[in-house]
Amino acid sequence: RILSAVGSADIVVPYHANPGARPWYRRLLTRGSTALMNLLFGQELRYYQGPCVYATVLARSLPTTTRGFFFLAEMLIQALRRGCSFVEVGLVHQERAHGRSKAVTLGNAARALTTVARLWWRLRLGSTTGPDREMRA
Repeated sequence: RILSAVGSADIVVPYHANPGARPWYRRLLTRGSTALMNLLFGQELRYYQGPCVYATVLARSLPTTTRGFFFLAEMLIQALRRGCSFVEVGLVHQERAHGRSKAVTLGNAARALTTVARLWWRLRLGSTTGPDREMRA
């Protein structure tokens, strides 16, 4: 479905079409982080951490301040703030056959919250001199 949506908008934004296939704690974290992002950035998206499809030129032009896994959300918010159009496409989630996700850790959660705070500070308050040195001009 993602490929069929390419070209219908500037960004193709995936979301979990079958959230019940994910563990309860992942669903809870997703709901919480999505609600927070929607509240802080004035959006109504279903998911921020999926593999969005961007035109190469657009993707390369989006600044990111994090090297952590939350860079996907940061890129998406930056593009939406520029006025890019989007279409949401449901993806069917399949749980891993082996191993565990390393995304859900206390350290990653702290880095994600820091990234969100920096981004909000910069975009909502229009400041690059906030609490983070990386954001200073």
